[in-house]
Amino acid sequence: VFARGDVERYQWEGEQSAPAITYVNAQILQPGIYDVDAIINATNSQGERIPVTVESVRDPYGMVQMGGNLSEVSQLPLMVPGIYTLRVSAKDAGNRMSTCEFRVPVNYREVTN
Repeated sequence: VFARGDVERYQWEGEQSAPAITYVNAQILQPGIYDVDAIINATNSQGERIPVTVESVRDPYGMVQMGGNLSEVSQLPLMVPGIYTLRVSAKDAGNRMSTCEFRVPVNYREVTN
C-alpha cells in the first residue's frame, strides 16, 4: 500500500526530464586548453546548472586522448587543429542521466604580420 504522498512524488519524479547538455561555445576554437564549462553546459529540469562529466576526448586522428569517468576534469587540451569528439554526461539529483557526443572543430591559429 502506497501513501498518497508517495504516489504524488512518484508521479512528479516521472514528469521530470533528464538533464539537457548543450554546446555553448560561440567562438572559433584554436589550439589550446579550454575550460569544460566554456564549451559544454548541462542543466537539470528546473534549468539549474549541474556538473558535466567528461567521459572521453578523441583527437582528430581518432585516438582517445582522455577516457574513463573523468568527473574531475575541468580543462580540455585541444592542441592539434582538426575535429575532436567529446563524449560527456550529466546526472541530476534524481539520478536522471544524459549522455551526448559533440564534434568540436579546432582551427589553425591565425598568422599575423
